Amino acid sequence: MLEPREADIPALFLVLVVLPLVAYFLLGKWSEVSKKREKISLLTHLATVEALRAETMASAVLFQLFLFRRRDCMCVFGVLV
Repeated sequence: MLEPREADIPALFLVLVVLPLVAYFLLGKWSEVSKKREKISLLTHLATVEALRAETMASAVLFQLFLFRRRDCMCVFGVLV
């Protein structure tokens, strides 16, 4: 009835066994890479937010120090100049 010829066996093996295994492997690697990229993107975003927060805090501290020193300079012998 339906018996494969000898020439069809390697083609069937290639299509039914090898190609699905290669596709499964490649899709798995692609999934791992996309997950790693997502983690890296999240970490860089968090680092950027933290750096901006630290920069803002440092700016506020420097501004307060500037105002404090300026206030000391303006006050001579208890009289505001």
